[in-house]
Amino acid sequence: MGKIIFNGPCNFSINTSINVAPEAVLEFGSACSFGNGVKIRCWRKISFGNSSWIALDTQVFDTNFHYLLDLGNGEVENHRKEVFIGDYVWVGNRCTIGPFARIPNHTVVASNSLVNKDFTNQPHHSVLLAGVPSKIISTNKVLIFDLDLQKKIDQHYYSELQTFYLNDFSQYNEDLGKLEDWSLKEK
Repeated sequence: MGKIIFNGPCNFSINTSINVAPEAVLEFGSACSFGNGVKIRCWRKISFGNSSWIALDTQVFDTNFHYLLDLGNGEVENHRKEVFIGDYVWVGNRCTIGPFARIPNHTVVASNSLVNKDFTNQPHHSVLLAGVPSKIISTNKVLIFDLDLQKKIDQHYYSELQTFYLNDFSQYNEDLGKLEDWSLKEK
């Protein structure tokens, strides 16, 4: 029988489906959130970090489901490969996270992207991934996970068309995913 591990509370929206194969391990960090229609198929091992948010209609698979025979050398590769999604990762809607995917902490994956390789050894941190297959399109950007701060930024943007600046972002607390000291600045 497969194993599901919860390291804290998680949120699953409607129509989320999870399948865990015998001997496979599916692990959720604390405060993970999954949107409507997310599909998770774990045949080997999938790990979600703390506060990872997976948007609607995304699929996370650690398998290609079928074996392929290389007619040149007669080799049949294992179709099950581990998937790792770090802490404070936002995966946009309708993405596919496939075998071999390793997504580092504080990464944003743009909608409709395919992640099927290891990005944890990249020289950049806090990256934006996009495309099919995905690639790094921007660095030094993080999603603001603090919902109260998001509301304040919304109020600022929707009251007038202006640019929002964080005067001091050095206070970013990686453990909490919050910006503790911020203020509005007009351009």
